[in-house]
Amino acid sequence: MVIRNINQAGLRLPRAEVSWVRALAIASAVLVVGLMGVSAATAESLGLPVRLALMSSGHVLVTDHSGSEVVVWNPKKNKVVRRIDILGRPTGIAWGWGKVFVGNETTQSVEVYSRKGKLLSVLGGAPGLVAYPNDIAVDSDAGLVFVVDTEAKQVQVYSYDSGGTLLRTFPAPGVEPLHRPASLTVDSVRRVVLVSDFGEFGSFSARARVNIYDYDGNYVGQISGRHQGSEYRFSAPQGLTVNGQGQVYLVDSMRGQVLVFDQTTLKGVATIGEAGREQGNLLFPLDVEINSTTSDVYVTNHRLGRVEVFTGKGLWP
Repeated sequence: MVIRNINQAGLRLPRAEVSWVRALAIASAVLVVGLMGVSAATAESLGLPVRLALMSSGHVLVTDHSGSEVVVWNPKKNKVVRRIDILGRPTGIAWGWGKVFVGNETTQSVEVYSRKGKLLSVLGGAPGLVAYPNDIAVDSDAGLVFVVDTEAKQVQVYSYDSGGTLLRTFPAPGVEPLHRPASLTVDSVRRVVLVSDFGEFGSFSARARVNIYDYDGNYVGQISGRHQGSEYRFSAPQGLTVNGQGQVYLVDSMRGQVLVFDQTTLKGVATIGEAGREQGNLLFPLDVEINSTTSDVYVTNHRLGRVEVFTGKGLWP
């Protein structure tokens, strides 16, 4: 095993759930399950890493909620090369068209920055349009930016080609709803949006899941957190991404793992990581990304204030 170090989410949940989140982090520390890969976390300090995005250069963008900044990390040199100051609390992040898209909890907006950190614009033309921009995803070929608003329980779709104009929101009334959405990703090949959702506590019918919609907001299907084998059941789904094979990588903060699902069968096929406090362990992880060139898997390790790297785990038979 090769260990590197990047050196907790400021992910806002309803106030009544704050104590539950703390208990969740403690509980996850005693779970020891899954497949361990080669791991890392940068040697330089991070406070509360939340979301991840990969730049075309291979550098990794990390939102640091407590530090009010976006950290740009070079994984090859294991070095932070830039810090972008954010006037507020950064949450979701994405990379597209050579620009950095940052969700700002304080201004309730998605801000667009140059790669060097200059604020260029705000999606929709003004702040205050997204109550809580928890995550962002882009399809550069389609010219679209997707934003999950946790408080509004919806996904907003913006046209980048039209200067950041809001095109639509979903799900519409009568379509499979979102209860407590946390994160999202896009599969540009299948042209679908996958949204992780905590569901409703105490509800039998609204358990944790990943809802799948097409780009127009039509409901396509669901990865259920309950209807899985015990190895792949999840209750606290957070960040997610899709690899080149269409497999879905989903962080479960409760398990302290990344779970891998087949998008066709909607069933689990693999796990990555194990809960704990040592290097290579995950304690309240919040997001996951895959380097398509190296197949390395990056995970924000919230409570331990670092990013873990599992080498070569981005593809499964």
